[in-house]
Amino acid sequence: MITRVSIVTGASRGIGMFTAKALAEVFGHHVIVTGRQVAKLEALANTTDGAMTVAPADLTSEEDRNELYRIAQQCCNSEGHHFFGIVHNAGLLVAKPFDELDEQDWTKMWEVNVLGPAMLTKTFTKMLGDSLGDGYGKKHLVAISSMGGFQGSKKFPSLSAYSATKAAIASLAECWAEELGSVGVHSNALCLGAVQTDMLGEAFPGLTVDIQPEQMGHWIANFFSEQYTFFNGKVLPVAGHDPG
Repeated sequence: MITRVSIVTGASRGIGMFTAKALAEVFGHHVIVTGRQVAKLEALANTTDGAMTVAPADLTSEEDRNELYRIAQQCCNSEGHHFFGIVHNAGLLVAKPFDELDEQDWTKMWEVNVLGPAMLTKTFTKMLGDSLGDGYGKKHLVAISSMGGFQGSKKFPSLSAYSATKAAIASLAECWAEELGSVGVHSNALCLGAVQTDMLGEAFPGLTVDIQPEQMGHWIANFFSEQYTFFNGKVLPVAGHDPG
């Protein structure tokens, strides 16, 4: 029996938390959950009916990325366990009008939303290449982008830098499909619309929508684990509402 080992970044709250929970409980993955809020990650693992390993990390740190690789190797040492992929969910949003964004704002969002996922994927290229993945050689990378970064979509004030980084990570997911396709890696970006999360509240105070993080997390887990085989190198809008 194959047990797929997968990583979910930004798993301490919101969509990432529910994606990780669904992967473990519904789809049988051994999920490595990572983020900066250790207590919340531990609480998630303790309340999840499935295999979950807590691995706190700052993904902008090379040392932390290498430690995450070591933890994944350790998980894959169990018989029948194969590394399957990564849900790049961690993100940072600084909502400011364009003329108020400073270089530090741009740098912080670029590091978290683009550079961190890029370097984490680079760290795991050997494991992705060596792994049997789902038992048939298939592996999957999913970048969680935003409708704000989807070409031709409606744009919103105060989200210029955030939207630009989300466009970048979506493009990177397309490139990974080409760069890593020879070793069986599928790579796709999901451009999410409005979901009732803390991040939405920070960007649009007072806005309420009917799509909950539990629903979106389960949908992402299903796509990542089961429904990806006909998609590779795609940037897919997943939106029931504006804003994205």
